[in-house]
Amino acid sequence: MSKALFRWTAQGHPELDFSRVDRLWWYPPQVPFQITNVPQPEHYFGSPLLLWMPRKLWKVKLVCPHSDCHKELLTSAGIHQRIRQVISLEITYFVASEYLFCKRCKRKVISWSHDIVSQLDVGHRVQFPCILTSKLACDLRVVTLMRQRGLGNSSSQIRRKLQESHSEVWLKKTVQYLTDCISLAMAVKRSLINPVTFSPPPPMPTVPKHRWLMQVYAQDVLQRLTEIKAAVTSIYGRILKMDSTKKVARKLAGRSFGTATWATNVGNEHGQVIMSVHTASEGFGLGPMVEGLIKRYAVAGVPPPEVLYVDRDCCGNTLLRRMFRKWKDLNIRLDIWHFMRRFSVGCTTDSHQLYASFMSRLSRCLFMWDEEDLTALKIAKRSELAGNLINPTEADVLKSISRSELALHCRRTTRGSQETLALIRNLIQAFDGDNGRDTLGVPLINSARMSEIMASQAKHVACIQDPPGIQLYTRTGTILKGEHRLPTYRCARGSTSLESFHLHLNRFIPGTLASDVFFQAYLLDGLARWNEDRAVAATTDDQQPCSYNHLLRHAANSLSGEVLGKEIVPYTEPRKYTGELLGVEYLYHQTGKILQDYRKAVEESETTDLEIEERFHEPEDCEDITVPTLEPDSVGPDNIEGYGAVQELASFLVGFRDRNLVVTEDEVNHIISLWQSLSDYDKCKTVYSKRHQAHLKQGRFRATKKIVAPGVESTRRCFIGAHSPAQWPDCNRLVEALFVRLCALYPNAVRCEGKKISRFTMVVRMYKTIRECIVSNARIMSETTIQLPEVNAATVTQW
Repeated sequence: MSKALFRWTAQGHPELDFSRVDRLWWYPPQVPFQITNVPQPEHYFGSPLLLWMPRKLWKVKLVCPHSDCHKELLTSAGIHQRIRQVISLEITYFVASEYLFCKRCKRKVISWSHDIVSQLDVGHRVQFPCILTSKLACDLRVVTLMRQRGLGNSSSQIRRKLQESHSEVWLKKTVQYLTDCISLAMAVKRSLINPVTFSPPPPMPTVPKHRWLMQVYAQDVLQRLTEIKAAVTSIYGRILKMDSTKKVARKLAGRSFGTATWATNVGNEHGQVIMSVHTASEGFGLGPMVEGLIKRYAVAGVPPPEVLYVDRDCCGNTLLRRMFRKWKDLNIRLDIWHFMRRFSVGCTTDSHQLYASFMSRLSRCLFMWDEEDLTALKIAKRSELAGNLINPTEADVLKSISRSELALHCRRTTRGSQETLALIRNLIQAFDGDNGRDTLGVPLINSARMSEIMASQAKHVACIQDPPGIQLYTRTGTILKGEHRLPTYRCARGSTSLESFHLHLNRFIPGTLASDVFFQAYLLDGLARWNEDRAVAATTDDQQPCSYNHLLRHAANSLSGEVLGKEIVPYTEPRKYTGELLGVEYLYHQTGKILQDYRKAVEESETTDLEIEERFHEPEDCEDITVPTLEPDSVGPDNIEGYGAVQELASFLVGFRDRNLVVTEDEVNHIISLWQSLSDYDKCKTVYSKRHQAHLKQGRFRATKKIVAPGVESTRRCFIGAHSPAQWPDCNRLVEALFVRLCALYPNAVRCEGKKISRFTMVVRMYKTIRECIVSNARIMSETTIQLPEVNAATVTQW
């Protein structure tokens, strides 16, 4: 490659021969099959070179990117002296580039800069294969691996995969080099010539740390920011759903920490998210978001949506209805699942043996299956059973139909207000009193509470009915079942699909904390990819190019339209970005702050937060000065270090044994500081052994909340505690240290108001006071993972 690309000057220095530059990629020569000379390591460990000279190779006109030059044409100014190393999937290669000179401002620009690459047309732009940072560069194939956010796709795992692939390639080259060395050494030995000395192979290039990969991923998102925003804000829907969650906002760190409480999302009937904002509170703070949605529909000329499903503020002249007053024909409906959950509060506990049956029959009181669809499914299942040499009865056919088959092939409709009210009253009456008791005699229904719920929720029965004349089901395809072809449907009713999205939304943000700028980048890229997946699932089941690059897909369609006269990719180009605020931008608009420039934030992070390239060859086991050093005497009874920090936190918590749920702000800060000094072992949540499994573990009506009636759960715990082994092996070290101190304070029985109280009763009483102080403080529970489980005197006595 050096002979073909370089020439020697009169002074004996190599220089680039521009007359021979006729391609982008230059590869090292192949190792000869017959070794006649001493093998040199550089022949085996050579790396490809990308010579990026767009003006020289393609004769394109490039203008100065500086605003004060008024698009002055750039001229060539030789080759840039610096060569960049690029981290690829299996190897590292190098990039060289040309200098471009502006005659007006007398400044030089490197042709690999983003301002120059973005001036090229799509066909030439996509040939630049990497993203550059301050010192290194990353191949786009590595970046593609990080774009799919979710479980099992962390930057640490991708870094380990890169380390493994780079190591295998380096080992293969090393084995090939050493094999040729041995072959030549044996030949020399047989010819009785003096032995030959061989050079050792070069060390394997170091793979950067995972944090550098995250910086590259953020850089990639920020370069496509306008395109991503346009992909999110150009989506519409006929049936909308709106819901909020607190999980995602907890990951905001830095100057945004604690400013956001809710993440509100608006979805459509296809499962796409058309708006996602972060707010400090629900309700009035969503006004600008609603105005932006109304404006988006009006500017695009799209008819307003027909239905909006919510979990609150549905009936009457609510604040939400006043926000959407410009959409006069919009039906605001209550999500039926939230309606059912309100009735579950009238049950004594969701662990009751009849709880699942009650909730399942409550669903039947609200819905009825379409007779035509149900008949077609029965016929198909009967034919399917008959094909297995079975003469099925009606009962056999009904038993063979699963819930998933019903939901896939049969549509449901609501029964109407009057019939629904009558059925709910009959259901409550059927499970009330002695009819709803379990084997221990515990009733399912709390009669007084259920009466209040029935009186307050009766007005919402009309709100959960299907809007007349609005199609809530979409036919997605057909399935052959028992020689009968059945249609498949997708239901747009309710906000359940949007609530399931919250789990994925939380995974869009890697780790547990992220600054506002990178939080915004992760969120927008995740939303764009999520919407693209939902769009593909809603339109076709056929195989098509799985690419989220809107620029490439649009260019392919435009060029094929000009050349072939037709489009080759089923794709609808997103409209122009409408300027609506998304994510953290909406939060700062509310608070009057300004979200700093994305590109500037990435550059600052590269120079301050990320020091990988400055200490690129630092060993993996280097000391981190930010982690406190454990003292030799901090080993606990279980021979695990960090017990001293546990003792300090336990000593401070003992001081709350006489409190009345009052914790000052300084005490909260001190508790959080002591918790942060704990080791990772003590910060992890304790997994307790299974004691009682009387409640439903799976299914739609599984136990999700503990709705406890006075005396019910305490009776069960005492009963189980008397017949089960001690629970102490499951407790964390903090609880153990806390009880050690409380038991030392009460070595004997105590007399209180003339009564003798056992020491264990006093210990449990003080422990409960401490637990209530901690659990009732929202900030402690949100910023720490302190676990103080419920215990009773019997448990402490066993311990």
